[in-house]
Amino acid sequence: MKLSIGIFQAPTKGRTFRTRVGLLWLAAWVGVMSLPGGDISPGIASEKKAEAGTAKASWLGPIIKMSPLVVNLNEPSGRHYLKTTIILELGRMEWVEEVQQQIPWLTDMVILTLGDKKLADMQNPQTKEEIRKEILAKAQKTPVGGMIKQIYFDEFLFQ
Repeated sequence: MKLSIGIFQAPTKGRTFRTRVGLLWLAAWVGVMSLPGGDISPGIASEKKAEAGTAKASWLGPIIKMSPLVVNLNEPSGRHYLKTTIILELGRMEWVEEVQQQIPWLTDMVILTLGDKKLADMQNPQTKEEIRKEILAKAQKTPVGGMIKQIYFDEFLFQ
């Protein structure tokens, strides 16, 4: 049976389906490694950096994982964006419901904060930590701010 679409075509000139899939994986790996930082698992690396950056015990309090956000960066071309997922660590389990009620406000605050950033800012290695501190400081000014102990990035991708 011959297929006629993309990599699934019948073998031609010595290239088999397995070879083509292998080449696709190689191209994807090279593409990921050429990104700034060259980290295959940016979410895990971000969490490890977050934990290493705090002098507190490794015990985490209750957490709330916010929905993924895609934000246009402040660029004249409008072609650059940031995709991130933020995790809020709370001080007590009893505060989860109250903080969840404020998620729409917190999401808006995060979008406005990240929307002011430029692509050049994102390429600086210390930017993630600075953004984390800025978002945490703004969150602390809300009625539920005292309940938010720390902010972590589960994913942080920009283009």
